[in-house]
Amino acid sequence: IFLQTGSFDIATRYGWQETAKTRAAKIIELAQSYPWPLEGESENMSKYGQAARVARHVRDVARKIGDQTHEQEFASKAELYAAHVPDQKAKL
Repeated sequence: IFLQTGSFDIATRYGWQETAKTRAAKIIELAQSYPWPLEGESENMSKYGQAARVARHVRDVARKIGDQTHEQEFASKAELYAAHVPDQKAKL
């Protein structure tokens, strides 16, 4: 997902709208199948930190393409997971 978001940012920067749109669709598709940790698996905080980072990246992509539904979905996931990891709260 992180590599795809970098590719999306490059396509956006150079004005390659169709490529950016394709990349965004792939990112959202990947995020739908991401192994999101369950709310109670707090014994492994790294899972929450990674999930918060993934959700923030997908949220930002959705925001840039104007997809409010996915933006809200991944913003709430970012908040949910960041709440369990102190250094992630500041990055929201």
